[in-house]
Amino acid sequence: MKRNKMLDFVITNLEKLNENEPVLGKDEYFKSEKLEYPEVYAMIVLSYYYLFKKEKDNKWKKKAEKFIDRLISLSIKEDNTICWGLPYDWGVTEKNDGFLITTVFSLRALAKWNSEFSYKYSDVIEKAINWIFGLLYYDENIKENAFYYSPKLKENIYNATSLACGILLESGQYLWKRQKENLISVVMGLIKVQNKKGFWKYSINNPTVDLLHQSYTCEGLLLSASRLKRDLKEKVLKSAIKGVEFMDKYMFNSYIETYFFRLFDNVEFNVKLKHLLFRIFFKKKFRLSRAWSFGAFLRVHTLLEAFGITLPIKLEEILKTIESQLFQNGDFRYNKLDDSVYIRQQAHVWYSLVNYLYFRDMEENMCL
Repeated sequence: MKRNKMLDFVITNLEKLNENEPVLGKDEYFKSEKLEYPEVYAMIVLSYYYLFKKEKDNKWKKKAEKFIDRLISLSIKEDNTICWGLPYDWGVTEKNDGFLITTVFSLRALAKWNSEFSYKYSDVIEKAINWIFGLLYYDENIKENAFYYSPKLKENIYNATSLACGILLESGQYLWKRQKENLISVVMGLIKVQNKKGFWKYSINNPTVDLLHQSYTCEGLLLSASRLKRDLKEKVLKSAIKGVEFMDKYMFNSYIETYFFRLFDNVEFNVKLKHLLFRIFFKKKFRLSRAWSFGAFLRVHTLLEAFGITLPIKLEEILKTIESQLFQNGDFRYNKLDDSVYIRQQAHVWYSLVNYLYFRDMEENMCL
């Protein structure tokens, strides 16, 4: 397939990363110091996995093994569990606390590579799954199972719950029958809380709707759908497609990270009124769409195409937006008006672009 400067740079950059040195960088939420992030290693390892599958070159496997070692070294271990979090204190949490979303990204990186390394990571995978299912609970608000975001943040954050469900189902060979049954309930809960317009709030207590977390929710549902039986698969796909169509219509071309509710949206009146005032008086102050938001949005559309589903916004249009707005001097800046470079955002975009390349090549080869 046709490549461009941006895609070539990403592959070259991933190849040049020194697997014997830590990957350090600043973060949007911690700008004072360059740190190591488990989430960054998870994205790098996933990028290497798809490059390995695409090119059949063992150099990616060798690099992946070293970065997997680094990922595991940053884990938080107990007797029968393992998890990953942030390298700094955040809110009520401390840097030795695990997070659902960081742990499921790490789990996916390990699960993808495990068979290529003679299942040497099976014990770590099983302990990560134990930790994640330790967050499973019955959400009385929706009468279905869900996951807490962390042991200290006991709330059903829909995007994290969705990704956890999808990545666990994708790793189904490591699950018990009962665990899979519990995940079906999680999927049904996510469908229940979807607004009829297609979006999900951040949680029951937080009405925020933004491009990154909407993309994560749809990504998790699509990963779930790929492992479900026909009737439920169709129901989950329908929900995910509706969510992507919402983003395509109201969010992608607005270039504003957050969606602002309209008068006839089915949400609380006080929230709609506040958003109306925001749009009238403060629109220029709103945060523009971030690098990892566009990366997650690209992954969702790539997954849809892998299902054979095409929507009006094409993958090439998303690529052009990323390249024109974010790619600058070999890095991906925070947004089109902010040249800041944050390592977690970089890594998410790297992975999303490699994921795109892999599925594009697979699609073209299947057509030959």
